[in-house]
Amino acid sequence: MSFALSLPSNSNRDAATADSDKPSVGGSYKLRVPVFALINPQSGSGCGEAVQAQLHRAAERCGVQFECERLSDGNRDPVGRAIERGAKTILVIGGDGTVSKAASIAAMHDVDFGIVPTGTANLIAKSLAIPEDTSAAIDLIFGGHRVEKIDGMRQGIQLAFSHVSMGTYSRIAVKENAVAKRRFGKLVYVARALREIVANRDWRFDLDLDGVRHRRRASLVLIANVHPVGIAGMSWGDQIRPSDGRIEVCVIRAKGFLGHVSLLYNALKGRTAESDQIEYLTATTSIKVSSKRPLPVRADGEILDRATIDIDVIPAVLPVIVPQQVN
Repeated sequence: MSFALSLPSNSNRDAATADSDKPSVGGSYKLRVPVFALINPQSGSGCGEAVQAQLHRAAERCGVQFECERLSDGNRDPVGRAIERGAKTILVIGGDGTVSKAASIAAMHDVDFGIVPTGTANLIAKSLAIPEDTSAAIDLIFGGHRVEKIDGMRQGIQLAFSHVSMGTYSRIAVKENAVAKRRFGKLVYVARALREIVANRDWRFDLDLDGVRHRRRASLVLIANVHPVGIAGMSWGDQIRPSDGRIEVCVIRAKGFLGHVSLLYNALKGRTAESDQIEYLTATTSIKVSSKRPLPVRADGEILDRATIDIDVIPAVLPVIVPQQVN
């Protein structure tokens, strides 16, 4: 997908989306119509036809104007074209990579955004308490919900919404096999992670956060807008929230088997703040990260064609459909 990124101001967006902020009967927010859904048929178990049928039934039941397309190599910028046709709600059925690419386009326009998570990790959905069960996620969108405006991390023309990383985490993803991901799911990440842990590597990183420079030696720099790790309910830190106007920069020093076991144990227990394997830094406007040795950069599950991180923090850029009540 290629496009020019020109983000609307928050004040303009607030005025334009005023109707979506009005509760309908029963206290839920109105689903803005027409609705367009984009399905990644390769995501998860690849049950695109079944999900498409569920979406059509839900739209018919609610009397909602609805259109659906499947993501394919020849289908260029389906979200942008749907918005040009007048779509006011964009739904994406897929994993974090598909969600992030579509959300980057949706964020440029006066539309709401819904997620039916079918990927391997589903970090964005988890952070917003969106159900991972397909039927429950569809019921949320077409039933009672509210809209939460989440922050974005802009790199060039692309926005990321969950994690951007350099180090072991990004190296794990470089040689992932798409077929293996669909067949074995999270076991692919675990196997690759074990190889990286045994390698016992770390690197020197130069960081510039809101104009303040830092130098750290670490095995991973993880820039986090959401808290889930994506495995077994692990969390990078409960203080990491997608709509608080700030981004957490996690500098992870864990090396070798014992260091990573300690880190993952605290992540599983929700006690990463107590771990001596991780340091938290914060940014609200800009984040730059580089290393002397070029490392891959991973953003929202996808490897980017770059060897440095250069982010502008964009607060409250994307209105996402979420449950009415979140614990």
